Amino acid sequence: MNFLSFEYFVAIYESGTVRKAAENLYISQQALSEHLNKLEREIGMELLNRTNPMTLTRAGEHFLDTAQLCLSARHDMEKKIEDEKKYLQHTLNIGVPSGYSPMLLPEFLSFFRSDHPELALSIVELSCQTGALREIPPHVDAVMGAFPSGNRLKHIPLIEDRNFVVAVHRDLLDWILGNQAQEVRKLALAGEAQELARFRDCPFVLKREGTIVRDNENRLFSRAGFRPKGHMETGDMDLTIQLCQRAEAAVFLPEPIARAYFFYAQGQTEEKSPILCCRVSAEDEYWALTVAHPVKTTISLALNQFVTSARTFYEPLMKRL
Repeated sequence: MNFLSFEYFVAIYESGTVRKAAENLYISQQALSEHLNKLEREIGMELLNRTNPMTLTRAGEHFLDTAQLCLSARHDMEKKIEDEKKYLQHTLNIGVPSGYSPMLLPEFLSFFRSDHPELALSIVELSCQTGALREIPPHVDAVMGAFPSGNRLKHIPLIEDRNFVVAVHRDLLDWILGNQAQEVRKLALAGEAQELARFRDCPFVLKREGTIVRDNENRLFSRAGFRPKGHMETGDMDLTIQLCQRAEAAVFLPEPIARAYFFYAQGQTEEKSPILCCRVSAEDEYWALTVAHPVKTTISLALNQFVTSARTFYEPLMKRL
């Protein structure tokens, strides 16, 4: 008795006759009939009544239940083995926004590759023009970053936050605000929210026009009643950080991103850092780092491992920021 015995028996039962089952299985009627007789001799009981159509005996009912369970278990096993083959053979292509990759991406990739050395991973830069990431190219399995929601992508949140800050060098703050700088520093270190309009005289480094992030910045500055003076534009996050660290400009960021770059990555505490992260009022604003994949695709074993590793890396990090 083996899986073939189960397949043949189920086929005969579902077809009603040995002849029809043999036609469906592409074997001779004689061979299938002999196989059934051999199976019943092995069991020691008749499994099918020789009626037209054939019906189950009581022993046949028990045998059918077991046969279907075994065939279902084999199907599940084969699927898992096939998934494992794909997992080991497939290169997982993850898209990230060009010039504005997820925070601490190199550190996470190092963590992931250490955790899953068996999995090939490729990072693909994607345009972050407004609306461009409501769908992703066919050669990309998923995207990682902060993207607009849409019915073509399913978003898997990794971390999320509703706090936003103006990151500004202490020297720039003193130069722009003068005597008011001390109060701003006090509120910043206490984690209390301030009005964005308080920084209206600061030069800002902004994202490029037409990008999703810049659209959000424009909306918030407009709501605060001003346009940044002497602002600079760049799509490069590293350059943005450098300009802020050199006291050339302030930058508006989700609080976890600002703290990750200015404190965690620099190995500095907030009190000793030359950069202040001034929390500002940003009602109804929301930021999330997500992994998103097309709605119509099933998440693969490899992508599931990627998401699990990302949560393992970022969730404890959020508690330290």
